[in-house]
Amino acid sequence: MTEEDERFAAIYHRNYSCVVRYASRRIDPDVAGDVAARTFADAYRRLAQAPGDESAERVWLLGIARGHVSNERRGRRRRRALDERVMAWRAPAGVPPVDGEVITRLAFHQALGRLPGNDREALRLFYWEGLSVEEAAGVAGCRAGTMATRLSRARTRLREQLRASGFGEGG
Repeated sequence: MTEEDERFAAIYHRNYSCVVRYASRRIDPDVAGDVAARTFADAYRRLAQAPGDESAERVWLLGIARGHVSNERRGRRRRRALDERVMAWRAPAGVPPVDGEVITRLAFHQALGRLPGNDREALRLFYWEGLSVEEAAGVAGCRAGTMATRLSRARTRLREQLRASGFGEGG
């Protein structure tokens, strides 16, 4: 094994689960492994660009994964549009209503889905991935100040979306 191969293997073993979790929170978990594979294939090709310290590796890899997640989402939107056109031909009968926590979760995810992409990404990087503002900025390819502003605005917009859906503060 070459020194380069050993370095890549170490990066892979330290970060694979993080990349899969990142992808599975943003796209279908069944596809997250494919996104991780494409991420590490790109990382191997760009190994000379890999940062030297371990914490920066994660941010670098999540930045690569972000591009693959975006590609996957675009493909999913195209497939969904096609599915909708097909389903228009045979619309199913009404679905029985659900309530409680399911409604709350659905409202939250719908409100999150109505936010601009940068807002969703800021919230997900900070809350779901547990990244610091600086790390999230590194993944998103922007400055820490820009990420802090995005995060603040995203929180405000999410609250507004939830209020518009009938959900108030604390309830």
